[in-house]
Amino acid sequence: SGFDFSRHGSVCLNGWPSWACARMGGDYGYADMPDLKRRRILITGGNSGFGLETARGLILNSNCDLVILACRNKARAEAAARSIVSAAVAQASKGERLPNGLEISTVPPKQRVEILILDLGDLDQIPQAAEELRSRHKSIDILINNAGVACFFSKKLVTKQGHELQFGTNHLGHFKFTSHVMDLLKRSEFKPARVVSVSSVAHEFSKGLDFTDLDWESRRFRGAVAYADSKLANVLFMYGLQKRLAAAGLSEVVTVVAAHPGFGATDIGRHSCAAWLANKLCAASIAKVAINEVRAAVDPTLRSGDYTNPKRWKLYGPPVKARTAEIARDPEQCESLWERSEKILQEPFKV
Repeated sequence: SGFDFSRHGSVCLNGWPSWACARMGGDYGYADMPDLKRRRILITGGNSGFGLETARGLILNSNCDLVILACRNKARAEAAARSIVSAAVAQASKGERLPNGLEISTVPPKQRVEILILDLGDLDQIPQAAEELRSRHKSIDILINNAGVACFFSKKLVTKQGHELQFGTNHLGHFKFTSHVMDLLKRSEFKPARVVSVSSVAHEFSKGLDFTDLDWESRRFRGAVAYADSKLANVLFMYGLQKRLAAAGLSEVVTVVAAHPGFGATDIGRHSCAAWLANKLCAASIAKVAINEVRAAVDPTLRSGDYTNPKRWKLYGPPVKARTAEIARDPEQCESLWERSEKILQEPFKV
């Protein structure tokens, strides 16, 4: 089949400072971040939750040149950008060094954050967003597919094209968007570029995708199961892209990893009262667990096909490398998902 899940790939991010890997003996933190000067990073769903805190963490704790917040709601995206810029201005006025000892970016704070209108629930809008991005930048270095929705205990909701909302947004939208910006990743000056597929520990509870009814048209809708399936799809996407990059001879050009960011107080469960209550009672501060997505995006020691989750109970604490669920390593599930996704979208993935 061409898969080798025991190794999970073999390519580290090269071209980074050698000292970037020196502090990996303990828990990963912002002090372990490499030099990100001149890097452009795009985060889907960057206006709230993990996306916002990941963007804030990157701007305030690294010297990356630019973070692009790709969001559906323009007003919320602009508000998020303003909050990050305000914090960056305050930081610059203090003249302090970054946690890793490097100097803060010399790029003016207002120029370090951009917004891009992207609606992952509308497959027709995604190419427009990719074209807009292409008109602004000739390359991007890191793509964090962070945006997500959860309908744990709500009625079935659908995307603009009629797909079950969680599968349509969490998987199909990111599948298409990644395909349409792959050329920008391949043109990164800092090879290999990286794609992060943000999944969840929930993928471990999926029994496998039902390819006869991906949109829950014939089955009784169970939101929590559909969510777990969508998060399984995120991991399967990572493995599928890893395989295709290798087959195309692009393993040293683009790498792909997956991550479960942890249990943070986000609004991902806004469609469910029970999920909202669980967030209020049990979730950690997002700022405390945002390092999980950050590591997946920038750690040069991670290899293509790696997966990370929080250290404590897979919910809290710093990120550690982990093993995905057995169903996520099923080549048949992976290939079937890829084939069905291309068929649904009526276009091949542009590796």
